[in-house]
Amino acid sequence: MDIQKHFLYKVSNKKFLSELLSIKIYELKDIDKYFSTKSYVDKIGQKKRTIFPPKPRYKRILRKINRNLSSIKLPDYINGGVKGKSYVTNANAHIDHKCFLMIDITNFYPSTNERYVYSFFRNAMKMPADIAKIYTLLTTEPLPNHNHRHLPQGYPTSALLSILSYYQMFDKIHQYAKQENITMTVYVDDITFSANKPIGRHFKSKVIRIIESYNFQVNPEKTVHSYNRPINVTGVILKNRTMKVPNKLRKKIIDLDNELEAALLKQDSEHITLLISKLKGCLIAFDYVEGSNPFQSINTKINNL
Repeated sequence: MDIQKHFLYKVSNKKFLSELLSIKIYELKDIDKYFSTKSYVDKIGQKKRTIFPPKPRYKRILRKINRNLSSIKLPDYINGGVKGKSYVTNANAHIDHKCFLMIDITNFYPSTNERYVYSFFRNAMKMPADIAKIYTLLTTEPLPNHNHRHLPQGYPTSALLSILSYYQMFDKIHQYAKQENITMTVYVDDITFSANKPIGRHFKSKVIRIIESYNFQVNPEKTVHSYNRPINVTGVILKNRTMKVPNKLRKKIIDLDNELEAALLKQDSEHITLLISKLKGCLIAFDYVEGSNPFQSINTKINNL
């Protein structure tokens, strides 16, 4: 990770920071007073997530921070929070292998801690303590019912900062994987390993110990060992050295198309607009993974509506 040539390396001038982020000097002196976000709980099935949606001005500032930090060159194995990388590039890195180990970090964002964020700005970026503190306060929020701040879900900066702040953890794991001739990728809280030889329990145990040394826990239900069979890697099915979309996406496209036909019969314009938008998103995702899709008739239909 090359940081020393970055324009924010050793930055120490509050006036420069004020102009860069469009924040008044007096606001920089009391971040919590002028920049904070109310959270809400989002429930999907049995899973609950605490989401922090920043207000428009705050969101613009966070996007500026993210743009500024995104010019830091990260290793190729990092696929989350990096421009030009995605869940598809993450899966594609493993396409030629037949043995897999997938590890998911439990409650990743809520488990992050402000001290690692501060350490990145203070020790890696070599910022003075007051500037590092400003950046830390801007990009973290107090975790409800806990006594520390964390990288909140909903902030544009969280995905990239989770990598930058915990880079040493990911790099330790990567060095170990490289030593064992195992391919590794990271997509936010999903760590995927692959090889053309079985990946042993000792390897898995050592990786988990490294993760736990940073006060994270591994989700045993989402820790998957697979050998010589199709596998879902970050939403992409790897099968016989090809990438396929999951069957549930195919089914969703068919279901949405049937729903669209019913809406057209009822001439429900508002519902039709919503369904077209959803279908376009699904078809784009299909094309992105497989390069083409068998739903050209649906694509033609919605383009003509």
